[in-house]
This record gives sequence, structure tokens and C-alpha cells, in this order.
Amino acid sequence: MRLPESLLLAATITSLCAGLAFAKGPNKKSIDPADLGLRKAPLTSIAPAGPQPKPQGEAPGANRKLQKSYETAPPMVPHSIAEYLPIGLRNQCLSCHTNPPKSYRTATHVPESHYTTRDGKTLDRTPKSVRKIYLGFYNCSMCHAAQKNAKALVKNTFEGD
Repeated sequence: MRLPESLLLAATITSLCAGLAFAKGPNKKSIDPADLGLRKAPLTSIAPAGPQPKPQGEAPGANRKLQKSYETAPPMVPHSIAEYLPIGLRNQCLSCHTNPPKSYRTATHVPESHYTTRDGKTLDRTPKSVRKIYLGFYNCSMCHAAQKNAKALVKNTFEGD
């Protein structure tokens, strides 16, 4: 059985490249794992945590809303969220942001978009306070983060609109 010329040529080039790679020997230039990333420690080790920046703001309901970086950015959370994480079957964010208690009436309400599926269908028609949020928006910390007073790890030149 005779191979087509293009296949024969490809096989020849592949074997030549492989032969050159083995003839050259192992790559002498390697990267130290400690030089990878911003943590300056091998990725296979547990780096010491160091001092953690404190979240800005007081308890929920006692803080001013933070300015967005750009118009369509998800709002930053102006209070600590450590006690609400991880978000599991019960999302504690929703207890204040869908039907806030009187002391937290200034809490930003979950927008209508969070009750809408990818197909544009609005989930059940019950009042917002008990409606089920679309699961694509259920994990609030995927988009919303608590603002911390932390030093930037890299220079940021982003300018919002």
C-alpha cells in the first residue's frame, strides 16, 4: 500500500524534528518554581499567608455604597463577607438583599436580571422576596467581592468609563 505524498512528507518532517530534539539533549534553561506567579514560592508548597488585609467598612448596613470601577461592573460589597462564605445550599446574602430586615433596609436589592434565565425567561411570578434566584447568579462571590484596603500586587492602569 502506497502512502499519499503529503502524508509521507508530514511523517518525514515529524521524525526529523523529533530526532533534532533528542540530539540536542535536555533543555538546560529551566524556570525555578519559586519564580512563578506573584506568591514567590513553589507552586507545590503551601506559602505562609502573612498578614491579611482587613475588609473596609463596618457591619452590614452601616457602610456607604462603594463607587463602581465602570458602569456595568458588579457592585463591590462594602462589608466583610467572611461569615457568609462559602455559599452553599443556603445563600445568606439573599436574607438581606431580597427581603432585608428593618435594620438593613439600605441593602442593595438583587436586580431583576438575577431572576432571569439565559433564555430570557423570568422565574416564577411570586414576589421578589421569595422568588428563586437563577442558579447562574446564586454564588454571589463569583462577581461581588468585599473591598479590602490592600496594596496592589501589580501596577493597575485600568480606567473605567
